[in-house]
Amino acid sequence: MAERRKLTRFTVSAPVRLIRENGDKATSWETLARDLSAAGAYIYLDDPPLGVGEHVKVEIRLPVPAADEDRAQAPPVVGTGRIRRVDAAGLGLSFDRRLRFVG
Repeated sequence: MAERRKLTRFTVSAPVRLIRENGDKATSWETLARDLSAAGAYIYLDDPPLGVGEHVKVEIRLPVPAADEDRAQAPPVVGTGRIRRVDAAGLGLSFDRRLRFVG
């Protein structure tokens, strides 16, 4: 099967928080991203309780080199996305637009 992605995807192990809002209630999951690109990510989540097409907020803490103590607590990048694929180990997420740094 040919690669369909247009943007390079990078292998990472970055902490992620997914947030699903439902009216005035929100549910969140703390997990890890396996890979990341400017357009999306694959996120580990055992037996995902989320379905294809659902919309979520995402907060990702990018890895920072250990020697860079000034950035050891780098702010998360945040945004929103739509779930495009779900399997037993996690889900594929496409971002609605570019993620942005907060903090």
